[in-house]
Amino acid sequence: MKNKRNILGILILALVLFTVSLTTVQAAGQYKKNNTNKSQDSKNNSKATKKEDKKAAKKKVTIKPEAVLNKDSLDFKIIIKNPTKKDVTIESSSGQVFDFEVLDAKKQPLYRWSADKSFIAVLTTTEIKAKDKLELGDSLTGEVFQEIKDKAVYVKAYITGTADFVNQDGYLVKIKK
Repeated sequence: MKNKRNILGILILALVLFTVSLTTVQAAGQYKKNNTNKSQDSKNNSKATKKEDKKAAKKKVTIKPEAVLNKDSLDFKIIIKNPTKKDVTIESSSGQVFDFEVLDAKKQPLYRWSADKSFIAVLTTTEIKAKDKLELGDSLTGEVFQEIKDKAVYVKAYITGTADFVNQDGYLVKIKK
């Protein structure tokens, strides 16, 4: 009985470790951070820099979707810019941080990016540092792309987590051709 419990415990631990490592590999392929931090020497702050800092303090985090139709793919991404002086965090209930939906001219769904994917069920956070930006995205290729490329007109991008600056209804953008 004791051996069976030990073996079961080892199997559960192995499954958890495998799932976490798989999620980390997926996330590494989907995240592209662009650091836009500018180092400032506080002793040499000019009046112009102080004015820029005041403007940045009034700015808010923005989320902008992009979608581009290429010959062999539909590339989509979400750009989250944090021009503020504070780091911001998006909290998620799984390893999924974003989603995309491809729509036709009548805004009817043709494809959903997450439909054929699975994500680890664990609380996660995504941090965007002050004055930094984060790009999340992927490309649609292959057979599915070939089936919908002539019908695709819009992409609706979603941040699947929560934060005070996230619109849970998503962000609609017309596909650039």
